[in-house]
Amino acid sequence: MVVRVTYFAIYQELMRKDSEDVELSDGTSVGQLFSMLTTNLKNHQNLLESTVFAVNSDYANVDTELKDGDEVVFIPPVSGG
Repeated sequence: MVVRVTYFAIYQELMRKDSEDVELSDGTSVGQLFSMLTTNLKNHQNLLESTVFAVNSDYANVDTELKDGDEVVFIPPVSGG
């Protein structure tokens, strides 16, 4: 199956792209996708704990199972005050 991954804010800088299509095995979860794409990033685990995910414009958790054609968005933590 193929899903579209869209990166927001800091993820665009870290991944050096706005989006990409990723081929996955059936049954892959959002968390597995995130780990697969970000394992080589510094502070990978901290990023996972503070990132919000959306699948097809609905908020999703790391256990959400992906389907062919889904759009997954990585929404990083925001700062400000």
